[in-house]
Amino acid sequence: MQSPDDHNVNDEIDVVENTHDIENHEEEILDMIKHDNQDVYNKLNEEERLSLERTFTKTVERRMRFSGPLPHPEHLRQYAEVYEDAPKEIFEMARKQMEHRHEIEIRESDLRKSIVNKSSFNNNLGVILGFILALTFVIGGLTLIAIDKAGYGFTVIAGVIVSLVSIVTIRKIGEKDSSEDENESDDDKQESK
Repeated sequence: MQSPDDHNVNDEIDVVENTHDIENHEEEILDMIKHDNQDVYNKLNEEERLSLERTFTKTVERRMRFSGPLPHPEHLRQYAEVYEDAPKEIFEMARKQMEHRHEIEIRESDLRKSIVNKSSFNNNLGVILGFILALTFVIGGLTLIAIDKAGYGFTVIAGVIVSLVSIVTIRKIGEKDSSEDENESDDDKQESK
């Protein structure tokens, strides 16, 4: 069973704007801003212009996307600055969570196996008990025929035969319907891919 926390791990980091590229082209970008907003820029006094240029050169936007059970390594370093043992504890929590999920998955798997085994046992037991019951009625019917109650005996035996044929027919129809349902669901899965 998959969990969204640890099975959607994506170590990819998307950097929207590369800091080095911006720093290397600060003058070009600043010239573009001056040119596009020349009226506003010309109205600023020298101190305001310098302040704007300093602010621009220090402001760099960097966006990152990181997902996974653990924080990004840079964030781990920042946690370590605040609390020295934070990365160790975070890794320990992630390890415990993973072990817990594995235990739950093993229990679920064992439970499914147990249910399948019990279902199989119940089906086999039903077949065996049905056979014993049918054999008992056939023996009873033969006994009735032997003691000159042939009408009753043949009726009992015919009832057993009709019952067995009905059970087998119903079971075959049920198996056919369930196999068709499985084929349809498999087709639906393949179409959705």
